[in-house]
Amino acid sequence: MTFSPNFITPKKGDPHNLCGKVIAYAFIKSPPQIDDSLESASANGILAIGGDFRKQQNLKDFLKAEFPGKIEEGFEKLFSKMKKDDLIPDDVDAPNIEDKMDMIKHMEIIPVPAKILHFESEEELLQEDADIYFLGEFEHSANAHLSITSFPIMYQARFKEMGDSKIRAEINSILAGLDIPQNPTAVSVYPWREKNHSDFGEDLLRVLISEILPELASEKDERALFEQSSMEFRNFMRGYKHLQDIEKIIQHAYTHENSKAELYCRKVNAILFERFEELNEILKEIKKL
Repeated sequence: MTFSPNFITPKKGDPHNLCGKVIAYAFIKSPPQIDDSLESASANGILAIGGDFRKQQNLKDFLKAEFPGKIEEGFEKLFSKMKKDDLIPDDVDAPNIEDKMDMIKHMEIIPVPAKILHFESEEELLQEDADIYFLGEFEHSANAHLSITSFPIMYQARFKEMGDSKIRAEINSILAGLDIPQNPTAVSVYPWREKNHSDFGEDLLRVLISEILPELASEKDERALFEQSSMEFRNFMRGYKHLQDIEKIIQHAYTHENSKAELYCRKVNAILFERFEELNEILKEIKKL
């Protein structure tokens, strides 16, 4: 399981193991110069949003963090700010809003707790301790706003799903009578588990095709073991930039499509060793799949 769509660039953190705290940002080519509005957040061309889903999982958690004190006081402050910014009509009072809030208070992720962040530079942003994603460059600020404000919803969903998957894997292991040791060396069959892909040099392609692929394919029916080996394989390929290739190898190993999996192994090898003529031929074959 991963979280890295093709139009999103992971800048920091592991897309396969989300930490729960996220920052997403985009560049605006011609940032508007408008005061007292959301537009001013992108005055330097950087529009960013952040959320912490490790403890804040719903609106109530978010308000407690953003408005210290009683939750009722936090709601009043939020209500006043919304009226000031013309986000709700003047003739709507707090009790009416509270009635509507009662209808959604039991829903877990509406709205997603996230807020606009301000950074002077991309370098400053990348210093933050969080999973960081770059969403691209936009001509129009409205499109950048749409991109970054919708992103935390996807992130929170995937973070929750990863957590649920880990729990299911643990339960399945227990039910199957599996006692998987915490020490990684105890479950290591091949030496690649304790190394990085760069350690094998010219022998990498043989390791990918002759050792890693057969092991992944043999564990197809043991879901917990397959997930663990897949995570170790991702860790083995740490530093390789094209994460989608690694996911393709895992996917085709799981479906026993060996020829497709081998083709992506060869693509990875050609990229790492800058064999561009070979890479062009491999890409032609991939297009035919």
